[in-house]
Amino acid sequence: MSSLLNEEARTAASEWLQRLESQIATRGSKLADSGAVEDWSWDDDGLGVSAVVQGGSEYGVTIPFKNGRFLRSVCTCPYASNCKHAAAAMYVALSASGGPVKKRTKATSKSQKSAGASQSSAAQSAIVTHAGERTGKTLSAKAATALDRVEQWWLAKTRTLTMSDLLSLTNSPNYWSREQMVLHGKHAVPQSVWDYLACVDAKLSERGHNLPEPLPELIDRERQAALMAAQRAEIAEKEWKSRIKHWASSLPGESAGADVSPWLRLRLVDNGAIIELRKPGQLEFSKASTAQLKNLPNSGNRTAGDTILSFAKGQWGMVKNEFHKVGDDLPGLLLQFISMPQLRNALVGSDGQPVTFHEEPLVWAIDEASSHAYTLHLRDVHGATPPEPLVVVLSHPSWFVTSKEIWPLERWPFTHRDAGARMDIPASALETGEGVTVLRKLGLSLPERIQAKVRTVKATVTVRAGIDQQGEGASSYLKVTAQSDYDDGSPGELLSLSGWLSIKGEKGATPMQGIVTYERSALLRATAWLNTMDLKHQISWRNSETWWQRRITKEFPDEFLQWMAARPEDVVVELDKELASLRDGMVSASVRLDVEESEMDWFDLRVALNVTDTTLTQEEIQLLLKAQGRWVRITGKGWRKLHFEMTPEQEAELAAMGLTVADFDGAPQRLHALQLAGGAGKEKSLLPAERVEAVRRRAEEIRTRVQPVIPATITAQLRPYQLEGFHFLAYLSTNRFGGVLADDMGLGKTLQSLTWLAWLRETELNREPAGTLPPVLVVCPKSVQDNWRSETARFCPDLRVVVWSRDDAGKSGLDGEADLVVIHYQQLRQHEEALSRQRWLAVILDEAQAIKNPSSLSAKAACALQAGHRLALSGTPVENRLLDLWSILGFAMPGILGNRTHFAKHFDAKEDPLARRRLAARVRPFLLRRTKKEVAKDLPDRVEEDLVCELEGSQRTLYQAELKRARAALLNIKTTKQLDKARFNILTSLLRLRQICCHPALVLKEDVSTSKTKKRRGKASTADAATAATGSAKLDALLELLEPIMEEGGKVLVFSQFVEMLSLVRGQLEAREWPHFLLTGQTEDRGALVKQFQECSGPAIFLISLKAGGFGLNLTAASYVVLCDPWWNPAVEAQAIDRTHRIGQTQKVNAYRLIVKDSIEEKIRLLQKQKSALAQDILGEENFASALSLDDFRFLLGEG
Repeated sequence: MSSLLNEEARTAASEWLQRLESQIATRGSKLADSGAVEDWSWDDDGLGVSAVVQGGSEYGVTIPFKNGRFLRSVCTCPYASNCKHAAAAMYVALSASGGPVKKRTKATSKSQKSAGASQSSAAQSAIVTHAGERTGKTLSAKAATALDRVEQWWLAKTRTLTMSDLLSLTNSPNYWSREQMVLHGKHAVPQSVWDYLACVDAKLSERGHNLPEPLPELIDRERQAALMAAQRAEIAEKEWKSRIKHWASSLPGESAGADVSPWLRLRLVDNGAIIELRKPGQLEFSKASTAQLKNLPNSGNRTAGDTILSFAKGQWGMVKNEFHKVGDDLPGLLLQFISMPQLRNALVGSDGQPVTFHEEPLVWAIDEASSHAYTLHLRDVHGATPPEPLVVVLSHPSWFVTSKEIWPLERWPFTHRDAGARMDIPASALETGEGVTVLRKLGLSLPERIQAKVRTVKATVTVRAGIDQQGEGASSYLKVTAQSDYDDGSPGELLSLSGWLSIKGEKGATPMQGIVTYERSALLRATAWLNTMDLKHQISWRNSETWWQRRITKEFPDEFLQWMAARPEDVVVELDKELASLRDGMVSASVRLDVEESEMDWFDLRVALNVTDTTLTQEEIQLLLKAQGRWVRITGKGWRKLHFEMTPEQEAELAAMGLTVADFDGAPQRLHALQLAGGAGKEKSLLPAERVEAVRRRAEEIRTRVQPVIPATITAQLRPYQLEGFHFLAYLSTNRFGGVLADDMGLGKTLQSLTWLAWLRETELNREPAGTLPPVLVVCPKSVQDNWRSETARFCPDLRVVVWSRDDAGKSGLDGEADLVVIHYQQLRQHEEALSRQRWLAVILDEAQAIKNPSSLSAKAACALQAGHRLALSGTPVENRLLDLWSILGFAMPGILGNRTHFAKHFDAKEDPLARRRLAARVRPFLLRRTKKEVAKDLPDRVEEDLVCELEGSQRTLYQAELKRARAALLNIKTTKQLDKARFNILTSLLRLRQICCHPALVLKEDVSTSKTKKRRGKASTADAATAATGSAKLDALLELLEPIMEEGGKVLVFSQFVEMLSLVRGQLEAREWPHFLLTGQTEDRGALVKQFQECSGPAIFLISLKAGGFGLNLTAASYVVLCDPWWNPAVEAQAIDRTHRIGQTQKVNAYRLIVKDSIEEKIRLLQKQKSALAQDILGEENFASALSLDDFRFLLGEG
């Protein structure tokens, strides 16, 4: 960076100032003298001179310096370049650097220009010398100066110049003009200085000016035409985009676009249309003068008057008050009125009355006028021929416009003005093949005289396909040719890269009497079909043979068969022997199974096949089996694919074992006896009868083999189903299996687990020396930690329990002073390293759905733990998707369900009705699930009821406004991909709708907090007042529901997912002095709070956050549950109700859902019921829908 211009730069600066227009140089000099240039710098590495100049505003100026010369400047002022601000900056830079400042005046500018020209002629630039060599002529001083300036603009990549800049190159008189001239398009840009010169020449020619001779001789006219055509195309595209955007915003029915009483109108007359104006205070319209139209302002409301004005003013400042039918403006103007019905009252006919728009289109008709002519004419729905058109507006559909009426027109193959409503056509012109084609395209039945002469020849297409292999070991290719043939012997055609080309040398057609037409639609269908195969064109330069080909890949067989299935009926296909094997190569096989015991409780299952293709060897059959349903290319025999012939009963039998035919790969399948016995109650046709009986006996033996007595350290009396659960866990441990206890909520999973742990410790103590038995780790939600402490003290008091708190997390329980360490999931993540180093007798994950996301830190930390035994407890192991279960079993029994991809393919395939049955069979030995209906028949009844309330007043207004915004956001979403991008915003709108249903304060306070920086001064108090003044129908309904319960001394659990809603409810409870408790995610000592509620005498209300207290709590003191707001997943709601409807409950449980009528909450309830049956064939009613689909969103936000 240098602070002063060097000698070379000073010389270049003086030259740059001399090249400026005199007016700009003079203004820049005055601006420099006034001190407007506040800061400037010089960079000799190319940046050049930069400065800040004060004018009407502060402007930034840069004058690039390259190859010893200053280029066109850049300025942030409206003129953009070579302006007075740039001149002022250069004067100051030159003066400060000690250079000679020759300020130009109008009197001296001509002499200076002459001097400059003389100087340049003395030392010609390289481009001037090159131009002289190309033309063979010596360039004049004017031409040389012009060429030098063009080169400077080209180097600076200048796309826009003023008209004054361009005129300075010519011999024409220069005049002051700031009109911007865009030299070329954005995409088709000049590739050389000569291309740039061609663009300059084109713009001068448009205004009737020429470059000085001999510069025009340097222009490549073809290149110039291409550049200008590309620019015109870009301009047209931009104009059409703008026009279409305007049309799109002018939807029918918009009040802003309707002229109830137009002040401008368009009147159709015999030779075109005129613009009429109605002056203020007058009733009649009269023809508007151009002066009146020029001074009329545009309202900006897209009215008919605005549309007329925009066409009247047009371009170049020329105003028109009439449009002739021979011009191109009238159809475009009329199309505006036709496209936007709200503008039509400003279009009148020649009689001054509104133009009649017909709905029924005009249709074509043809009559035989004489033996030498036909009459082609249009007719309306009544059969009448309309008057001759004023103009035909070409669009889709086209519009037939007369001076009083307008009709739609489906087909108009002519231009605006080369046809009318009625035309007489010579018979010799129409009675030809082309004439018949035109009539058919117009939708006309052929006249009898023509029909009698027509002879139609249909084309047939033959496609020949084969396998081409250049040599041994080389890639194979599909080779395809296509040829057409005609019944009359006309030369056929071959499909090439250029389309269907006639085959040379074929004999001509046999002459046929009459009018011969060729039906070639088969060629179009064949071409479209061949294009779907992704073929590449090939040609042999030896013999000009042409064909199409594609490489044979492993996906080819299935793609080829799909392609063949889509073959048009009128296309004949000839296949070579190897390709024909794909069509005929399906090998049918019947299945037989056999099993033999491989180790304790495990069996190897093998498959034997009987195939229909007797030519296949045993080795080839094994190849087909290993291919698992894929095509196999066998040398000398072509392609083969194995198809298992199985009845639906046999497929169900396989699914009951956890298998599918896709699992057959020639290797034995190892299955547990309980898996094989899954369908033992039914007759098995795949397994020999003696094997079936052996499997049944082994399954029964397993169930009775491990039935230990309840340890003496357990102080509880187990129910029969709890004893069965304990035996199941003991069976898992005995076989070194992990597992899942998935009993319904409230059935005592904790007690069963403690009984198992007591037994497990006794068993292990008999094997290991005293004092070496490692502890047991329990990982559970934070809210459940105290429950494990209290349940252990109650049912297994001999166990030493350590519950990690905030202070001793990671420190206590790891050095042998504890038998049971209880932590929560956050502590598992925080202390993963220390926990994974510790050896654990067993690890229990309570509420194991916490690791349902296999990619989560919790899931990874749990799987890293070293444990002799693993157990997952969850009443809802499948909350939203089957992958939840895969993740949980990935902890309990790693690898039992394969990797994630295998699981999704074999067990989570929505299109496979047996997939979930196979999954149930696979997990059967490792998962135990019982529902309350099955085992806890002594539980009191549970009654669930929806209480409907209705929004009123400002709450309803707020809801409707938010609903309208949400629907508008969803309106433009058409695909799942678009939905994924907008999902967050739409879910946010749904959240706000649900919050408004609870209480408007939930969104009003949120809106205040997000906009407080913009509305800090006095605005927040206004919003708070609005919040206080806005009532809540749901809060009123809740208080009405609670009042009688409080009077009768009952206890109630009130759940909401919105903590702020619970705070609002709490305020009302405090005002009424009703006893209450509050549990949220911020509550520290949850166990003490639960104990207070359980032991509280008299009425009480427990306000609970759905997320913080929806699981792991035992609140049987309450017999009423209120769900303030519905949750997407019904399993979460069921968990909340089960806090009180569980073992230990002696009273009838009443659960109420508060639902707002005609709102999204009613839709959520319906959606819950639709989704609740998704996975009943695996685990029961726990599985809720995966992500909401586009149809779900439309349902939630739709009408009704």
